[in-house]
Amino acid sequence: MSHCKQIYQHLMTGQEINPMQALNLFGCFALSQRIHDLKRIHGVPVQARLYHAPNGKKWSIYWLEPFYITQVKAGVIKPFCEF
Repeated sequence: MSHCKQIYQHLMTGQEINPMQALNLFGCFALSQRIHDLKRIHGVPVQARLYHAPNGKKWSIYWLEPFYITQVKAGVIKPFCEF
């Protein structure tokens, strides 16, 4: 299964994902690129916010709005991929 599909499935559970989680869960080193693919190529409305750690490091956290998830599960919006 592709990283895009794995990430999409994860996001469809209502959970957030960050680069460390993507690496640990799916072996994906390029989360931002996969999110870009989901957004630009497949039209998935992935949301993001930048997290600033106390040590100065920063990274993005991604999620899907509950409304989108509900609409996909209700069949109103076509999912990115069929599972």
